[in-house]
Amino acid sequence: MHCGSAGVWHIPSAPCTVHRALASGQVSLDHAEVLGDLATGHRAEIVASCQTEFLELAASMSFERWREVVRGLVDLADADGGFRPGPEASTLRLTDGFGGSVGLDATLVGDEAVVVRESLDRAVDRLRLRYRDEVRAGARAAVPALAELRAEA
Repeated sequence: MHCGSAGVWHIPSAPCTVHRALASGQVSLDHAEVLGDLATGHRAEIVASCQTEFLELAASMSFERWREVVRGLVDLADADGGFRPGPEASTLRLTDGFGGSVGLDATLVGDEAVVVRESLDRAVDRLRLRYRDEVRAGARAAVPALAELRAEA
């Protein structure tokens, strides 16, 4: 792999595919970076042979979901098996923002991931029901988006 003029990693067998997708607005630089990160060693050929399909998937899901799906597909295609991180791979970073805001960036694996997802999903479901009832009663215009519900949960 090599870095192109825009700082985007290229996969040798199809060097222009990612650039075309970036230029057309089909994907973001974050998408290109994920593909570049995955296309290392013997996995480069897996990513190269599937990158068109990976890029097309980006239109049908959020970036976060796309990243997980693509990682999972590359893991499945990897004859040596995928990366299966242990609990030591779990991280959580808090950063102070403006106006008292706090940024949260977490990667959780194993039991921690399951517990957090299940807890958040239950809390989001409760909030969604409460807001839906408020919408029906005319006290609110709409149920908040999932990202907002998760933040509130």
